[in-house]
Amino acid sequence: MLETLNRWFDLLLIHSDDRLLPLDETFSRFGDIRIPKVYTGFVAPRPDLEKGRALRDDLGLPPGEKLIVASCGGGRSGYRLLKSVLAACRRLRGRLPLRLEAFCGPFYGGNGIP
Repeated sequence: MLETLNRWFDLLLIHSDDRLLPLDETFSRFGDIRIPKVYTGFVAPRPDLEKGRALRDDLGLPPGEKLIVASCGGGRSGYRLLKSVLAACRRLRGRLPLRLEAFCGPFYGGNGIP
């Protein structure tokens, strides 16, 4: 993969924020990427308010309840992310009505999250 990337591509766009989770923390061969690397931030379409309302209805969320969605891939970074999200939700419990929906990839190694 690295040989193909370095030979045939001019630039690697990383759809993330390096202040949150730098790629070199999850990809051990990051230093072997010889082409320029640019973090784009998170890229998402504009929210569709009607779809958002329909989702809230489907989930049975009452007005005022916040929906927190946490999604991670697999490996060591996923565990840290979900552990942090759970800790934040615990701190908010009682102060803010919320629901957490969490998803992870098939190779997630975070067994034992309390």
